[in-house]
Amino acid sequence: MSIWVKHDIDQIKDLSCPFLSKFYLNKDELYLDFCFEDSEKKLRLHFEHHIFFRKIYEGFALNTLNVSDFHNKTRLFSTSQSSLIDWFDQQSNMLFKGTYKHYVITSQDDVIEVLARNPPKVL
Repeated sequence: MSIWVKHDIDQIKDLSCPFLSKFYLNKDELYLDFCFEDSEKKLRLHFEHHIFFRKIYEGFALNTLNVSDFHNKTRLFSTSQSSLIDWFDQQSNMLFKGTYKHYVITSQDDVIEVLARNPPKVL
């Protein structure tokens, strides 16, 4: 069973749910850019050394959203135990086992999942 840890992002705590406006990869780095409907403020999350990334439209991520309490003000969650980690460990012959965490970022329209060695930095 996954135990999800909530991570508050101070820069957006008083804003509405963000929209993912752009993402891009640069070698093993991942950048996620978010904008807000009720503000001109923008947010960029940067993952160094990510090893897996997927984005799914939130309307199709019903199981993911129902398994955990992802329906609140918090937008970033992490765990060291999940079915995605189990799958990745199997696919990689356990080469990276225990060296990364599973991060979930919820936005207005998307659920973003990342396996990375370190939490994202807010830029």
